[in-house]
Amino acid sequence: MSEGWEKQIEKHIRKMLTLYPDLTGFVVSTQATAEAVYKVLKELPDREFSAEESIASLLETATPPFEALAWVLIPGKEMGQKAREILLADHPADY
Repeated sequence: MSEGWEKQIEKHIRKMLTLYPDLTGFVVSTQATAEAVYKVLKELPDREFSAEESIASLLETATPPFEALAWVLIPGKEMGQKAREILLADHPADY
């Protein structure tokens, strides 16, 4: 995610909502994207479904940064650190 990524994703979300006004939900794979969708949806209070009822996501934190319809904790950073530890560990080469 480069600098300005949040602004770009918000722009695309707004465009999608303009092209598809009947859209009622988002399933996203990162917490940053979920937070961007949430921010845009909160700015549109006249939608039939609230932001909280419209987002299902994988999140990095044990407690969601907002009320979500559904979420799964996927601690990617912790998983990456554990994978690094395993890969860098001194294992016998017989596997």
